[in-house]
Amino acid sequence: TCIMIDYALIAFFTMASNMKIKERWLDKLLCSDADELLEREGATADGIAIIDELNSAYQRTGLTERIVSTIVSESRRIHAISGSPIRILEIGMRDGGFLCEISKVAKPERIPLDLHGVEFRADLTTLASERVSLEGLPIHTHYDASRTLDSFASRDFDIVYSVFVMHHQSQDELNQLLSASFRVSRNAVYHLDLTRSFSALALIWSFYTMFRYRASRQDAVLSCRRAYRPNEIVALMNDLHVGRGAIIKRIFPMYWSLYQSYEGDAA
Repeated sequence: TCIMIDYALIAFFTMASNMKIKERWLDKLLCSDADELLEREGATADGIAIIDELNSAYQRTGLTERIVSTIVSESRRIHAISGSPIRILEIGMRDGGFLCEISKVAKPERIPLDLHGVEFRADLTTLASERVSLEGLPIHTHYDASRTLDSFASRDFDIVYSVFVMHHQSQDELNQLLSASFRVSRNAVYHLDLTRSFSALALIWSFYTMFRYRASRQDAVLSCRRAYRPNEIVALMNDLHVGRGAIIKRIFPMYWSLYQSYEGDAA
């Protein structure tokens, strides 16, 4: 029903000005700035249960494979031209699961990677350190309470990416984090996040209910309510004057991606 309402409203408000009216009307019902449990508590027992369910959901939907493939492909291109080890930074690494998968996929191809992850909560950084150590993988974990990533130098990494991190940020934090991600990258930037809509909200609730992801369902629904739309990210980046070559697009039905690939692609 929510999906039908969302599509009916989109069809009705066809003009650009009326689309803005429609979005404002929907946002009165949809938007929330409440804290998510994982965001509030980090690596408590409940927080770890949410992380484990999220990892399972990403595997089940194929998102993990898609993200890892994107980062490894970009690493392969850069290494083929530079011949140097590829330095990668994940912003908001949670338990380091994506970095572990990237390391495992790249190893058979002998792509030399220097993998780093940063978190904004100390207990999540500790959790990531413990889990990557158990995997025996050479992944560096960092804690940084700021969103400006001042602990990293400009152009310090070949690739900077995040997965479902941007919706956790306030407007000011988002400004800082987007600017920082382009500042510390010398080659490529990739961000994937939820988009805010009733259809996305209905699909997320249905999926997490169907597969009994009870620990993470409330956080997942709240994530959608807090998410930014692609057009909001475009406007923000224009104001910040960053990512001139980046491509921002909605991935139906519930995601958006920001992708600035390695300039050497054209060569």
